[in-house]
Amino acid sequence: YVLFLGFAFHGPSHWAGNQAEFGFFVDHFTFLAGLLFAAVHGPGRVLTLNREFARS
Repeated sequence: YVLFLGFAFHGPSHWAGNQAEFGFFVDHFTFLAGLLFAAVHGPGRVLTLNREFARS
């Protein structure tokens, strides 16, 4: 749904009339790619709470 909204409101048909629309599209697309990456890979070792630290 979010991809549809991105293409519907900031897609290629809007780029010719306003170059800022291309910037909005790139900005939102990279943000969505970062969210997808975070959802797939999780927080990792650095951002998780160590069990030994939690017991003390």
